[in-house]
Amino acid sequence: MAKLTHLEQNPSYQLLANRIEQVSCLLISLQSSVESETIPLPTIATSIEGCQALLSQAAEQFNHLNQLGVSHA
Repeated sequence: MAKLTHLEQNPSYQLLANRIEQVSCLLISLQSSVESETIPLPTIATSIEGCQALLSQAAEQFNHLNQLGVSHA
């Protein structure tokens, strides 16, 4: 449990958590708009691109945290 607390204090962990939350919010908003048929196709494409960018950043942060975990093992 101490290792998890230490990890949660790492700025990379916070950045990863923020990226995941941002993607989740974007997807929920996108789903709601698509279901109500109030969103134009270009906006859907832009939202998907935004999610892809955030997921790419999250993957980079995850890899960074994974390397930190391996180097401290």
